[in-house]
Amino acid sequence: MKLIATGLQAGTEYFYRFTTNAGAAISPVGRTKTLPTGSVNSVRLALFSCSNITADPFYAYDKVARKGDFDALVHVGDYIYEYGPGGYSAAESLAASVGFEPNGELLTLADYRARYAQYHRQNSLQSARASAPLIAIWDDHETANDAYKDGAQNHTEGTEGTWSDRVTAALQAYYEWMPIREPVSGNRKEAYRSFDFGNLVSLHMLETRLTGRDKQIALAPTSADVQARIGQILSNSTLTASYASTYGLTPPASQSDLPTFGAALATPVANELVYANVVEMYSGNRTLLGATQLEWLQNEMATSNATYQVLGQQVLMGNMVMPAELLLELAGGTVNPATIAKYLTPVAKMAAGMPFNSLNATEQAVYTNANALPYNEDAWDGYGKDRETILQTALSLNKKLFVFSGDTHNAWSNQLKTMSPTSAGLAPQGTVAGIELATPGVSAPGIEKYFPGQEDILRQLFLGYSPGLKFANLANRGFLDVTFTPEKVLAKYYLKQTGAGQKDWKVQPIEIASATPTTLSINATTTEENDYRLQVLHASDMEADVISLETAPRFAALVDKLEDSTEVDASVTIAAGDTFIPGAFLSAGNDATTKDSLKLALGQLFGFNANGTATDLRESAGRPDIAILNAIGFDASCIGNHEFDLGSTEFASIILPDVRSGGLSKLRHYGASFPYLSANLDFSAVPSTESALAARTTSASLPVFRFRANPSTDSTYVSTNATHRMQ
Repeated sequence: MKLIATGLQAGTEYFYRFTTNAGAAISPVGRTKTLPTGSVNSVRLALFSCSNITADPFYAYDKVARKGDFDALVHVGDYIYEYGPGGYSAAESLAASVGFEPNGELLTLADYRARYAQYHRQNSLQSARASAPLIAIWDDHETANDAYKDGAQNHTEGTEGTWSDRVTAALQAYYEWMPIREPVSGNRKEAYRSFDFGNLVSLHMLETRLTGRDKQIALAPTSADVQARIGQILSNSTLTASYASTYGLTPPASQSDLPTFGAALATPVANELVYANVVEMYSGNRTLLGATQLEWLQNEMATSNATYQVLGQQVLMGNMVMPAELLLELAGGTVNPATIAKYLTPVAKMAAGMPFNSLNATEQAVYTNANALPYNEDAWDGYGKDRETILQTALSLNKKLFVFSGDTHNAWSNQLKTMSPTSAGLAPQGTVAGIELATPGVSAPGIEKYFPGQEDILRQLFLGYSPGLKFANLANRGFLDVTFTPEKVLAKYYLKQTGAGQKDWKVQPIEIASATPTTLSINATTTEENDYRLQVLHASDMEADVISLETAPRFAALVDKLEDSTEVDASVTIAAGDTFIPGAFLSAGNDATTKDSLKLALGQLFGFNANGTATDLRESAGRPDIAILNAIGFDASCIGNHEFDLGSTEFASIILPDVRSGGLSKLRHYGASFPYLSANLDFSAVPSTESALAARTTSASLPVFRFRANPSTDSTYVSTNATHRMQ
């Protein structure tokens, strides 16, 4: 169900909840905030991506919910994952406990609906969604891995139905479960839209999967591609001679020489095809957004008067590269340590402060001739023409451009530099046009899962060879906390720590001054413990009459479930008083059917033989009622009025341990295993012969309006030795 509230004021915080069946069921209270207009001094956003329910707990959602005070949450995709068991084995650490709903890959509308329902039963996600409005756009896993307009890597046409039907089903579930309005065009794929936070931030949410994206180009050619190209060369005598000359090979003199010559061409032809693929990725006539969306974005940026233009989108925009030799080894899954050392040495020395000219000749040559190639053809590196258009547009309009990204599960920050050869009407090649802030994944595994122990080495390599990369974290999950003000942008990477002795979160601040919006200042890292969350379970009037005896097991199960919640750090279960009503009919001790179960519970609780005389439950003045509270696990109780129905001395005899002559074998009841508390009762002046409570209380912390049970000062005091009750 979706409701669009009307009559709301701009820039206003609202709280809401839902009720059904005339209030029979009431939801928790949610918080939202409307978009501001006019002059705005601050906008604070939390950025998420890549939340995989079977990989790790949603710590990032819980942290944001606890922090609160965000103007909006922004999720840039992979809100759910489509895999079934075994489909993404690296992300199944919690599969045994969480499971897959449904127990297979998502293909139908019912499948996608069930998976969204499973995700939304997570308390941490519910808490985050209730803490602030959510602005979201999908990436690929809301349909299928590496989706593009005509298909996906994780979709087999025919055996898994048609791509069109699958997209239709996936988007219907998305629009049902997510706070997103139907596009004006009526085409659900066209989910790109803008949000204006007054005159400070214009947030443009882009759709980079289903509207216009061309199929990804694989950087490395297949062996079939290489052999096909060699066949073309061998079938053309001019090409054969040219290749022989270029690569210093002996031209084939006869037909029998062709296999040897062809084999010698394998490496140079493969390199040639890689180069051709890179050229096509960077400057080919390929699109990520499609012409209509790209034109819409240019118009939105041109007509916005906001200080900052922010793109909320899915994949890395920065030019992310790695030395060709190393990249191809990484792609193959086996990396030679000598290759790593070769390329790591020069960048490590420069990172430590050594100038390039101080490197030895070999190191300079390695760095200069690294032939760095894009590592992710699914990102903007595979669609360079669209990227260049956006960056040149921002520069020509003199806009302060920021780009939110996700997808990789790791944290990055890039200076976004132009790549087109310098020409009239364009900013020079290498001009910084904006800043990219890429959030780590909420829970989906990053590079550290595939190359354990190598994260820092890979981080140094990416930083050393990627021309605009300024910050990288390849080891932690988390989120981004970004605050925009007229003076600066402050981005805080919250990175969840693991391991003994670690603070819960490492916080990496990055600051960008508005006056110099293309320069990053990476500030000192801090640590932050998780906010401590105490859960108080509060009950009242626990008198164990017949109804409560019937419901006590269910109540105990509920308490156990709440106390075991992973969403809280500690739990306290307390009662507000009236824990028993001593009498002939309302005491649990009068129900003979409860004695065996109570004896068993007491035996387990106190470590005694449940069938021995130590669990004698003959008394029926309220002690079995206390036994029930002991078994449930109450931590404390206030003193109510019914506790005094038989007087304070009898109250003491009910709640205090009672060991008769003969020791534990004659223990007639155990008393309360929790403290009784009161802010306005003081029995310290009562003679010890009158009540055992006198030795158990203090007046030191009582307020001045306390009630003192003192026979010398209180005319209403009634001796508990008398037949009267102390009311």
